[in-house]
Amino acid sequence: MPIRLLLVNGRGPISGPEFSALADQLLAQGVTVASYENPVGNEPWAIFERMRVANVFPPGAVMVAAANADEVTAAKNAGTWAVGVTDSLVASGSPPPSEDDRNRYRSMFLDAGADAAVDAVSELADAIKAIDGLM
Repeated sequence: MPIRLLLVNGRGPISGPEFSALADQLLAQGVTVASYENPVGNEPWAIFERMRVANVFPPGAVMVAAANADEVTAAKNAGTWAVGVTDSLVASGSPPPSEDDRNRYRSMFLDAGADAAVDAVSELADAIKAIDGLM
């Protein structure tokens, strides 16, 4: 089953014009983009609630764009795909991370159980295509 729902933490740093453009692009491909708030860290309940509201099941049809290791763990606990976004770990308005920092961030996401790690929000559409190709 292809990815039908992309979730991002509504309190996280993944937002802005780049994200809005991605949401429009994904919607044209049949992927709904929604935010969720997970105040409990790595528990899956907020993800399950957004899946229920969006009427998307099974969890394998959902990808979480993670901004930290707890979000990866919550996604995996919910049975969804998890993709870490390295640029989300940089404070808004700061310069992009160095390649060494990005490599360290990628390792952190993958060590936490992420299925993949990308550098920028704009790369999430390609991550969805890659995951869809695995199914």
